Amino acid sequence: MTGSLRKGLIAACVFLLLASCKSHEQVKTTGPPAAINTNAAEATSTPVPVTWSSNLDEWVKSKKELFRVWTKFERSQKYRLAQPGEVKSKPYLRWWGAEAYQGDNFLIAIVVDPSRSDPNRYGLVVVAAPDSEKRKYKAYWVTREENMETCEISPASGGVYFICVRADGTNEGRTLAWYRSRREFRLKPPYRGHDVN
Repeated sequence: MTGSLRKGLIAACVFLLLASCKSHEQVKTTGPPAAINTNAAEATSTPVPVTWSSNLDEWVKSKKELFRVWTKFERSQKYRLAQPGEVKSKPYLRWWGAEAYQGDNFLIAIVVDPSRSDPNRYGLVVVAAPDSEKRKYKAYWVTREENMETCEISPASGGVYFICVRADGTNEGRTLAWYRSRREFRLKPPYRGHDVN
């Protein structure tokens, strides 16, 4: 075997090893990324198999009060957590920061009304325990009756972006914010008139 062929094979093996490690890290990482995640646009251009679990992870289940509120929400509402095939990305995120939010880690989830088949059957819910609300977990509706099939919940350092791919392929990004005086979470655009890319 020639030296250049051997070097080429070693380089190819290293590249494949690094690529597989990188995709594994993307699935397992829970810390904040350095930049806004723009994979939502890529996910719609080429089909990517959905690999996330449709159930809430063990961390949510270990937060007994949060899990109790989530379970009560699902029983009392006609909505449930979105499942594979109903959305393009993982439909929930457990996180620690949103604009103006102070309190325990929270859950943000894309939910769906399973009795409907129209595009606007989705909603967005946060289960959080704000300091200003005596750190008691409660379910907060952020929005309802919107098309969220191509939306992604993306963590950022100290914040959460909600990124949706429009019909023309551009991204619409909004940030999650806590409004203490109104006792509610809302989505607000990070930049007026600009796409998040």
